Amino acid sequence: NKYINNDPSTLTLLDIGCGTGWFLEVAIENGYNVTGLELSKNLAERTEKRLNINVFSNSISELDKNIKFDIITLFDVIEHVLNPVELIESIYEHLNPGGIVMIYTPNLESLAIHYLKEYSSTVIPVHHPIIFSKNSLIRIFRNVGFEIIYFATKGSDIIDIYAHHSQLNKNDELAKFFLENADLLQAIVDEANCGNHMRFIVKKN
Repeated sequence: NKYINNDPSTLTLLDIGCGTGWFLEVAIENGYNVTGLELSKNLAERTEKRLNINVFSNSISELDKNIKFDIITLFDVIEHVLNPVELIESIYEHLNPGGIVMIYTPNLESLAIHYLKEYSSTVIPVHHPIIFSKNSLIRIFRNVGFEIIYFATKGSDIIDIYAHHSQLNKNDELAKFFLENADLLQAIVDEANCGNHMRFIVKKN
């Protein structure tokens, strides 16, 4: 709402990788005109029926070029894609001028990956073929033509580190330290832009 500056009822929103439609439910409650996109055909059909909305089951690059949206969201999607540049280009093509894109994705430069390495919860071979740094995504967005208007990281780095020491390393002393100080330490990590998930909002001018 802060970045779109319009009555939600006048706006169209597409959630790519909408799954069961948890985010779309919230968007509907807030007055947005929503559409989903879910590559699992069975899941797309169930979500379409449950929410009484249109849910595409093909990729955005296959949509009619005349279909446009004011807002496009991708929560934990782009890290699963083999050609992210093609995806961002297709999103740009299907976005109205002045429209925004919200992306939530793991952060390669997070404390969790630095500390836990392959034990980080965001390092999932096959399922996460690409994990982005802040600068790598900024470069893609700018090359396609987007303006970056918001960036932050939010994470569960400290809880992941706690779980690692509690369950794998069996180091009760370290585990207790991270658990008791989790909120404070995570706030510091997020403020330093080192949380394990990045949040971008970009705009098409």
